[in-house]
Amino acid sequence: FYIVSSPASAGKTDAATNYALKMAALGKRIIIAQPSRACIDEWFAEAQRRAKAHKGGVRVHRFDTTTCGDGRVTSTIMSHLKNPSDGGQVVFMTQQALLRLPYFHRQEDWHVIIDEIPAPDLVFAKHLPHNHEIITSAISWSDFSADNVRVMAKDTAQLRRLADNQGED
Repeated sequence: FYIVSSPASAGKTDAATNYALKMAALGKRIIIAQPSRACIDEWFAEAQRRAKAHKGGVRVHRFDTTTCGDGRVTSTIMSHLKNPSDGGQVVFMTQQALLRLPYFHRQEDWHVIIDEIPAPDLVFAKHLPHNHEIITSAISWSDFSADNVRVMAKDTAQLRRLADNQGED
């Protein structure tokens, strides 16, 4: 996976949209997950306009409450991932929609571009001076950017036991 880091308004989304359309024209399936519907409003319209410039056009889809209706976004995306049309395409959805998918059907057939680092769903702070090892022994972390770290599972079996919480403590 790749990370593109540059100041705001440097053209990252513009470059990502151009890349997605170019790859779709070559037969690839691309998802662009954006932080909000407002971003999708802007970039979906722009992608549709640019798609016409490619020989034969490029299919551009949008899945959010605007196109799917309330309560139907996830099921509509899942149906599309399970039975996508043939050939290349660009699909716009929110980051939240992407993160809420219960599974990703045929993920090997798709390239995912996440526009902006998603905000964490839950932020919590606990002072655990004596028992932090319960969790920290099962994870590792590394610098991701100037403001973020990447947390990775080191012992998935231990994390699963903790998540299952059979002792209900």
